[in-house]
Amino acid sequence: MSHNVLMETDVPVLVVGGGPVGLTLAIDLAHRGQRVLLVEQRDGPSEHPKATLLGSRSMELFRRWGLDEEIFAAQMWLASNEGIFVEPASAASIAGLFKTLNPASGRAYDPGKIRDGARIVCTVTGHGLKDVDVAKDRCSGVINSKADRKEILHKIGL
Repeated sequence: MSHNVLMETDVPVLVVGGGPVGLTLAIDLAHRGQRVLLVEQRDGPSEHPKATLLGSRSMELFRRWGLDEEIFAAQMWLASNEGIFVEPASAASIAGLFKTLNPASGRAYDPGKIRDGARIVCTVTGHGLKDVDVAKDRCSGVINSKADRKEILHKIGL
């Protein structure tokens, strides 16, 4: 569907394209107090995964935007419930899904637009120990041990 809309608007920043880079730029500028107009050709979410390569720099941005605790919670949910320990930034897609499905979250996307029976794909990558310091900070305790089976079993009381 093509929309030919002529708008006259005065914004200091125009971002064209709502992909991973355009969205990140628009969000970051808005958090810095800039007025931003984002123009995107699609009127809904993409059918294909986007932003599948997230890392330490992504987490710095998420932290700045106040999203890090939601992402860490999603990372821990994956590890506890699915046995998948991903790097923190990779859990952002899961955190976004949880936020979308939680009515009290102040969600930006209406889950009513998700078709019944739709398949939701959240791409996760990396390993939870990619950033060892973050993993250690989030654990309730760290046991130092040599990479020796007997020593490890002894230290954990088995």
